[in-house]
Amino acid sequence: MNPSHHRRIVSTYQHVDALLRRAEASLAGGKSGAPFGPVLMDAQAWQCALLQEQAARLRGLMAAVLDRFGIPVPPPGVGASWAVSVLVMEAQIDLEELGGNSLNGYGPVPPQEARELALAHAELRSVLEALRARLLVQPAGSHKDPP
Repeated sequence: MNPSHHRRIVSTYQHVDALLRRAEASLAGGKSGAPFGPVLMDAQAWQCALLQEQAARLRGLMAAVLDRFGIPVPPPGVGASWAVSVLVMEAQIDLEELGGNSLNGYGPVPPQEARELALAHAELRSVLEALRARLLVQPAGSHKDPP
């Protein structure tokens, strides 16, 4: 096989792995306590265990195919802490876009509620900013909490 074949196989396997991670995240979503989960948590424990078991099996089989044909897998290009800090920054931007008069397009917001909402959003943005700052300060490869 030529390098184009290799890239296509790796690309497909990466996509299959991403789909498996999404499926695993869907089943794990109820454990996070997030009130805005995208799925109704109706899976049974045996279904969660089955997915974990079969996802591991699929990943092992894909790795074996790559190994058998000597197909290299490129290392990830982005560190997890950087990726998370970018997602946190996206959340900050979303909250910024709720500021000012942005909600007035849906109808007037009573002044008292607008002030309360502004204070709540300021607190949310503050938490996100502190989280992002701490994520970026952590030394690469460190598994300890920063001071």
